[in-house]
Amino acid sequence: MDSSLQFNKFKVLEMKYIRNLQSEEPNGEKLEPLFEVNIGTKEDDINKAVVNLSVEIGDEDTSYEYVYVEILGFFEFNNRDNFQPEEIKNFYKVNGTAILFPYLRTL
Repeated sequence: MDSSLQFNKFKVLEMKYIRNLQSEEPNGEKLEPLFEVNIGTKEDDINKAVVNLSVEIGDEDTSYEYVYVEILGFFEFNNRDNFQPEEIKNFYKVNGTAILFPYLRTL
């Protein structure tokens, strides 16, 4: 059975790593990653979408270490007739993010 969601490619928009030597080295400080997901489709055609996935760890100005990565994933949706538009957008958000996450994690 073929998947309705097709992953075409991804692109890296931005990668940033900063080690702030002016800040004190952390003593067991845990930094929480902040993820953001945005979906872009044409209003009249939801067969194609761009999923923007980013993660930010730390604070650029105050953290000893700071990481920011942002990528785009390009997707197509097949079998549109079998799904409502909101279901298709949910496919992009949930499944598109799951497909892109390993690339983000590797970067």
